[in-house]
Amino acid sequence: MSIVPVEQELLGAGVRARETTLLHRAEVSNGWAPEPVREHRSRDGRVFLIRRCATAAELDACVALQQETWGYPDREVVPRNIYVLAQSLGGHVFGAWDAAGTLAGFAMAMAAHAPQSDLAAGRWMRGAEQGREQADPAADMLPGRMRGDSRNAGAVDERAGSKDAVQPECYLHSHMLAVRAADRNTGLGVALKLAQREDALRLGIRTMRWTFDPLVAKNAFLNLERLGVTVRRYIANFYGPLDSEQQGGLPSDRLLAEWSLASERVTQRIAGRSQAVTPVEEVELPGEIVRWRAEGGRDAAEAQRALRERLEAAFARGLVMEGFTPTPGGGGRYRLYAEGALHNI
Repeated sequence: MSIVPVEQELLGAGVRARETTLLHRAEVSNGWAPEPVREHRSRDGRVFLIRRCATAAELDACVALQQETWGYPDREVVPRNIYVLAQSLGGHVFGAWDAAGTLAGFAMAMAAHAPQSDLAAGRWMRGAEQGREQADPAADMLPGRMRGDSRNAGAVDERAGSKDAVQPECYLHSHMLAVRAADRNTGLGVALKLAQREDALRLGIRTMRWTFDPLVAKNAFLNLERLGVTVRRYIANFYGPLDSEQQGGLPSDRLLAEWSLASERVTQRIAGRSQAVTPVEEVELPGEIVRWRAEGGRDAAEAQRALRERLEAAFARGLVMEGFTPTPGGGGRYRLYAEGALHNI
């Protein structure tokens, strides 16, 4: 992926300087460098330009692609104002435009920190749904105390009452990655993730996290094999009931991906290099899962339940997920290892 001058890209994507948002103008006036523009050449030779979304029209295009990708009903669609907030509060929305200036994909991330006190809201919602107060499995999605970055070193945690306590780690939570159907399997999804990684490292952020559906083999391969994420948590019914077409009426179970952006293992995976290491355990995702979900019968629910039980048990034993082997028909095998076994791979 190369970087091209911002003026060239703006003209190529049909965006004029006067259309730039107030947020971006403020950044320039405060001495920020212009946002870099990345050129991605797909496997079939087409060129896409990747940069931050800069106008309301561009964010509206992201919302439209979101609806096209997941088939959400109106009440579950993430609206434009949330994209604006994500960029305004330390996150980003990267778009990829084709030669005609049409949005082909986007990635949206929010600024976050661990532990997340706002997970209490999730606990309340789950308790209300089931008629009682109870713990939300999402409350355990992040470590209770993590090392802060150098900018937070020595900061006072007034709640803990200790001058030696540090603030929680700042990271990015990548909430959405979407590529239009005609441009999938071209490497564009990876290119958007690499743009996110580059932006995070530029800001001194060394970790990104996101969730993904354990029943979708393509996402598992992208995250575990192409990007080199590590998974330590299975979160049952994370979002609660979802009516999207892809969810197929099943509980919104998710795996929590942790992407250590500057680690040697991630760098090697991005470069396409890996080393054969025998896993401690492999957990199968049935190849029939795509058909079962489309049919909406009991087979898909049973497959999800079995996968949940196996993975929760593996994580409880301290194993970590760091690989996925695809199998014919849309399935695969999740590979689990002892913690640290692939640290330098």
